[in-house]
Amino acid sequence: MLRVSSSQVWELGHRRRSFGSGNVYVTGGVNGTVDFGGGPLTSFGSHDIVVVSFTSMGAHRWSKRFGSTEEDVAHEVAAGDSGNIALVARFQGSVDFGDAIHTSAGDRDVVLMSIPDP
Repeated sequence: MLRVSSSQVWELGHRRRSFGSGNVYVTGGVNGTVDFGGGPLTSFGSHDIVVVSFTSMGAHRWSKRFGSTEEDVAHEVAAGDSGNIALVARFQGSVDFGDAIHTSAGDRDVVLMSIPDP
């Protein structure tokens, strides 16, 4: 079980996956500031998307946050042979996913994105 000492974690561990590399990927959402071991991540608004990677021994590898002033949360994560992580999430408003700012067309939109696994 993943434990983070913060009252600001919301739905962390929505999905947890371990792949052939032995690395573990955790997705969910946060509100406020949280540190998974790589430095603080502060939500931009209500709840933000997070994806975190740990070694098989639980050491922090990397963590990323994406969000708008609205409620955003990740729902699924998968790793491919290319070394990228696929992330499925929902978002509202405008979010910078690293390649450009994306604006939802309505209440909640779904995004499927690829994140390089450093």
